[in-house]
Amino acid sequence: MLDTGIAQGVIITKLDRLTRSVFDLGYLLKNYMNKYRFASVYDKFDTDTASGRMILSMLTTVSQWEREVISERTKAVLAYKKSNGERVGNIPFGMKLSPDGVHLEPDDVEQKIIFTIKSMRTEGMTYSEICESPPFTV
Repeated sequence: MLDTGIAQGVIITKLDRLTRSVFDLGYLLKNYMNKYRFASVYDKFDTDTASGRMILSMLTTVSQWEREVISERTKAVLAYKKSNGERVGNIPFGMKLSPDGVHLEPDDVEQKIIFTIKSMRTEGMTYSEICESPPFTV
């Protein structure tokens, strides 16, 4: 919208909602913030001044650091859980969590749905046709 002239500036609630990447902010500064007005409801910075752009860059650096630290902590916790035999990740359709809270076991209702869809595909139906077909009972 800025490129086409529809918008004259950008208002954001908070800087980290716009970007948490120093690289992306550099792109925005180079290509847009010198031509257009940027305002943040929460963060106080003025992109019209060198000091304002410096504060903006510092806030983005801190935001990127925070994002990377959260990622590192999450990876460490997941690795720890895996090393202790705890289950992590999504449960695929057709399976359910067993009573021990660690292993997966087949979900009978969902397995019937999978079987029916596979049978319909074997009969030559497309996925669109399967979606549009009347609901089947399980």
